[in-house]
Amino acid sequence: MRSLLSIAAAAAVFAAPAQAASVFDYGVYTSGAATLTGGSYGRVAAGTVSATTGTVLNGIGSVTGALTDRARAFSTELGGRAATGTFVKSPLFDLGLGGGLLLGTSGGVDVFNLTADEFARANLLTFAGLGSGAIVNVGGTTVSARGGLGLNLALGALAAPNVLFNFYEATAVTLTDVTLGGSILAPGALVRLNGGGAAGTVVASGLNATNALVGGRGFLAVDINAPTAVAPVPESATWATMILGLGMIGFGQRQRRAARVTFA
Repeated sequence: MRSLLSIAAAAAVFAAPAQAASVFDYGVYTSGAATLTGGSYGRVAAGTVSATTGTVLNGIGSVTGALTDRARAFSTELGGRAATGTFVKSPLFDLGLGGGLLLGTSGGVDVFNLTADEFARANLLTFAGLGSGAIVNVGGTTVSARGGLGLNLALGALAAPNVLFNFYEATAVTLTDVTLGGSILAPGALVRLNGGGAAGTVVASGLNATNALVGGRGFLAVDINAPTAVAPVPESATWATMILGLGMIGFGQRQRRAARVTFA
């Protein structure tokens, strides 16, 4: 069974009044300052924008109190949702050498709930199973991840506009050489991007970014699976194969810096 977001919530974030854009129409939306040093960020809406020579922007938009409040409410609403998908750790995960499997349930957008520590340890997140999108809620006020974290879209065929990383409790998010295949929603946090980037929108209370690549279509999905959905359980041999593969891939990812990806 699936449930749609309330009409009010959907209208607030995805279909704002004509005089104001959705936050997800931007490459960057921050209610505070955006300090950008090198890299590419699409269209930027910020309280103030400071960019060095060579930084690529595709226009400047406007920050409004209404859009900022709506983004915060949306982040809080999503953060309170029960998980509908299953997060499976590889055998080497707790050593910081493995990845994690995000196992979807049924058609629609699945919700996965991770702690800040789990997010920091996962140097590879792979989507598998059914579903057309994923919301990855990451709890904790301070979130930091360094290098090697990738988002493998091959198994689940998830498009970046259907993937959202929601840092609903965060006041500080620091990602170093981390590339995420979706949007970042952290409306209460100062987000620091050192290399890496996101294939969607970055929503924050402030952004300090150096040589990051941000842009693409922002988060679009609003059809979210209900918590009653049950993930199909793979055969034991299948579990073993998937988990071993995640462990080996994660170990390999840890041995090198994340590849720099340019988003169209």
